[in-house]
Amino acid sequence: LKKKAKRILEMLTRNKCVSSFFAPKGIIIRNLNGSNGVTLPRIKRSQMFVPVMYEVPKDAVAVSHKLMLRTGLIRKLSGGVFSLLPFGLKAMNKIIEIVDQEMMSVGGQKIQMPKLIQASLWRQTERWDQAGPELFRLKDRKGDEYCLAPTHEEVITNLVANDISSYKNLPLRLYQIGDKYRDEIRPRFGLMRGREFMMKDMYSFDSSIEEAHQAYDEITQAYHRVMKRLDLPYAVAEADSGNIGGSRSHEFQVTAETGEDLLLRCTCCSYAANVETASGHFSSSICDVAGFQDNLAQVNSLVDLYRHYANPTKQIKAVLLKSTDTKNPILVFLPGQRQVNPYKLKSPLGISSPPEILQRDDAKEMCLQLTSENNPYVIIDNSLDKEFC
Repeated sequence: LKKKAKRILEMLTRNKCVSSFFAPKGIIIRNLNGSNGVTLPRIKRSQMFVPVMYEVPKDAVAVSHKLMLRTGLIRKLSGGVFSLLPFGLKAMNKIIEIVDQEMMSVGGQKIQMPKLIQASLWRQTERWDQAGPELFRLKDRKGDEYCLAPTHEEVITNLVANDISSYKNLPLRLYQIGDKYRDEIRPRFGLMRGREFMMKDMYSFDSSIEEAHQAYDEITQAYHRVMKRLDLPYAVAEADSGNIGGSRSHEFQVTAETGEDLLLRCTCCSYAANVETASGHFSSSICDVAGFQDNLAQVNSLVDLYRHYANPTKQIKAVLLKSTDTKNPILVFLPGQRQVNPYKLKSPLGISSPPEILQRDDAKEMCLQLTSENNPYVIIDNSLDKEFC
C-alpha cells in the first residue's frame, strides 16, 4: 500500500497538483500554494475490513460475482441488492474518476438529481403506465405517488426547461453518476443485474439536429477512451432505444463468457448489434417473391393465407403473434430460414412488451375469430419485395 501511495502521489506531483512527503504516522499531502496539508492515516492490514469468503453461495454463477464475494469486495443484503465494502468502494471510485475525466473532456458538467421522482412528471411523457412492473412505485403519507428513478429523462428536461430560455445557453451537456432502481423479476450475476445499481447518464441539449449528432459522436469517442483506459474487451453494438426514443442508439458491451445480453457480430466486418435490433440480408434468389405475390392475390381469407404459408419448409412462412397491449393480432411474413424476433416488433407497433408467438392450433383459432374490429397488423420482412405490402 505504501508503494502504491507513493506512485499516486508522484503522479499528482508531476501534474503539479500537490507536493508530498511521508511521516511516521501517515502521509502528508501539502498544496503547492503553501496551505496546510491533510494527513491520511495508515490502516494496518489486520485492521482492514476485508472479510474473505471461502465457499460462495450456489446462486453465484458468474466468475466476477464469485471473485468479488471471495475477496471481500461486496456482500449481498437481499436479491439484487449489495453492499460495497472498502476495497470494492475504492475500485468503484477509481472507475468513477476515469469516467469523470472523460466526460469533462467533452464539456460534461456533473450534477446530482433526486432518486425519488413524483408520478406527475412521468405521466406527462406517458411513461408511468408504459413502464411496467420493473418500476418501483410508492406513495407517501398524503397518498401522492412516486417512483424510485430507473432513469432521469423527465427530471433533466424539467430542470433545463425551467432554467434555460435562450439558444445562446446551448449546447449544454449535463451528467450524473448515481444509483438507479429496477424491480428485476430475477436478479442475477451479482452487480451485473441488480435491483439497485450505479449508472452514469449524460444528457445533451443542442440548438440543431446537426449539433446533436456532433455531440453524439464526441461523447461516443469519450466512451471509447473510457473502455480503453479500463483495458476491457468490448464491442459497440446497435441497440433499441426502447421507450426513451431516438434515432440512434449504441451500447458499449464488455464481451464475456457469462453475460446478460446477446450480441450478434459479423466475422467479416465490424458490424455488431443487439439481438433486438440486428438485421441481416439474404440474396433475392432465396425468396420466391413472384410466387408469393400470385398466391397472395388468390387467397380469400387470412385463414387460407396462414394455412398456405405457415409451413417452415416453404420459401416463405407466416407467423401469428398476440400482444397484451392491443386486441389486434400480428401477422408476420418472412423467409423460411428466418425466425421472428418479438423484441424487434415493439418499436414499429408501439407496444411496451414483446408479443407472444402463437402455436399452430392457437393461431388457427385466432384467425377464425377475426372481425372487422380486430384485423391483424401485417408485417413483411424487409428481405422480401415490399410491393405486395
